[in-house]
Amino acid sequence: MRVIYLHGFASGPRSSKAQFFRQKLSERGVDVEIPRLDAGDFQHLTISSQLRVVNDAVGGRPCVLFGSSLGGYLAALYAAQHPEVQKLVLLAPAFQFPSRWRQRYTA
Repeated sequence: MRVIYLHGFASGPRSSKAQFFRQKLSERGVDVEIPRLDAGDFQHLTISSQLRVVNDAVGGRPCVLFGSSLGGYLAALYAAQHPEVQKLVLLAPAFQFPSRWRQRYTA
């Protein structure tokens, strides 16, 4: 089974959490893919652009999505419309992210 880890906001594939999960799962024979959700352009980051990165990583093939914080939110959004996602692992998913973001930050 393919496992794709989706990191949180302002994090990345080389974060200590992402690498911890990669190492622990690797010890059990599971490879973990960790896409760079900002696709190299953090300044213009959007939920839609991140979902495109997830779509590219999944590639229409069966997988487990494993997400933390904003990555958990993205995993849940993506899985809701893509049956190839067979399982979800969500760590503190940032549900209600858009409304919480607007409450916290001004334009």
